[in-house]
Amino acid sequence: MPLYDYESDDGSIIEVFYHMKDDKPEQLERDGVLYKRVFMSPRVGVDSKKPKTIGDLGRKNTERAIKEGTIDKPKAKEKPWWRKSKKVDTSLAKMTAKQKEKYIITGKK
Repeated sequence: MPLYDYESDDGSIIEVFYHMKDDKPEQLERDGVLYKRVFMSPRVGVDSKKPKTIGDLGRKNTERAIKEGTIDKPKAKEKPWWRKSKKVDTSLAKMTAKQKEKYIITGKK
């Protein structure tokens, strides 16, 4: 919910909550004091328990569906057929240009 600031003639400021769809009055009277709306960007209060992104919402829905039993837990990713081990080989990136050329021609490091 957005917070809006209102200031009186004596300089006191109050904050008022309004729903996004509600009209925000330019002037407001509280306890006999007239407050005028101060034009600032509205601050929005965020509930930290609710998902903030679509990814968070998807993860939360997946976890809930797994608990309810409507979907199965995702399987662990298997290594690609062409990779010999789970570890990624970075030795090619460390080769010099001559070593890379030899590797391309012969297929041996």
